[in-house]
Amino acid sequence: MQMNFLHAFWGIGTVIAPSMLSVFFSTGRTWREGYIVLAVIQTVIALIVVLSKPLWKEESGENRTDEMIKQDGRVYSVPQLLRVRGAAFSCLAFTFYTFEGVTILWMASYLVFGKQLDAATAASISSMIYIGISTGRIATAFIANRVSGKRMIQLSQAFIILSIIVLMLTSRLELLYIVVFILGFSFGPVYPAMVKQTVSYFRPEYSVGIISMQMCFNYIGNMFIPPLYGALTSLFGRQDLLPFYLLVLVLLQTACTTAKNRLCGR
Repeated sequence: MQMNFLHAFWGIGTVIAPSMLSVFFSTGRTWREGYIVLAVIQTVIALIVVLSKPLWKEESGENRTDEMIKQDGRVYSVPQLLRVRGAAFSCLAFTFYTFEGVTILWMASYLVFGKQLDAATAASISSMIYIGISTGRIATAFIANRVSGKRMIQLSQAFIILSIIVLMLTSRLELLYIVVFILGFSFGPVYPAMVKQTVSYFRPEYSVGIISMQMCFNYIGNMFIPPLYGALTSLFGRQDLLPFYLLVLVLLQTACTTAKNRLCGR
């Protein structure tokens, strides 16, 4: 539940911050003034986190986990962690999760050049991604402790694939708003559920390092996979490839999570 809420409020922040800047621009202020206000807000949040640290009490289970890690006392290298059963496929699943980043970066362009919508309408529809992601993470937070991460990811992947297929086939404005929202909603539970699975699937002395690797693989994917889509559209001279590209990424990510589940289930 906590993991879902943490990631959900990231999505809320991605909506609030640009909205604040747009208000500054509309009143004739500069972007520098807007960034100063955002910096002050971030500083206040940091102070709240530091001052509230005594209120965070560690649960007994967390104490036991920390004690096991301390007793183990080893620092595992990347090759050693990747040799842990299921770890490599787990990291690759995070790499191909970049279908969320690809959607965020390229959806507006796809709607303009692939669906022939005007820029304002395309931007409006694209905002449904962030709203969907935040809504999906908040909604699923209430059932996250009652539904397994494996089942949550599988259902989300199925809805993502269905949404992509509908996106390919429709150009109706009302339906585009709905399908892009559902796409974002389906993205929502996947990332938190994958992080939660890491703690469940791997021993404590491994899981800390594996989570770090997962984050690293995710950022590597975000560094290369979205620009690759831009290169492909230029190479083929097509602006309507986004659904096909997303479908390939989702299928690759589904294959990796399936392999991870089977290996770790043994």
